[in-house]
Amino acid sequence: MKFMEGALEFDFSSALSAEKLDDHKIFPPIEGMKFVDFLIEEKSMLILIEVKDPSQYKGSASDPI
Repeated sequence: MKFMEGALEFDFSSALSAEKLDDHKIFPPIEGMKFVDFLIEEKSMLILIEVKDPSQYKGSASDPI
């Protein structure tokens, strides 16, 4: 399973399943809440991935993360 997020390609071929939640036209159950970009199922864990482009961040080096 390969997915594109912006210019980045993610390969989750070894995962049991992988979903790009942005591709689903559903809304989170809580108003104002957002989904993560990817939900990956491995044999013994679920992995949640949120992809961010740091070049779009306009803060300073002293800003908390």
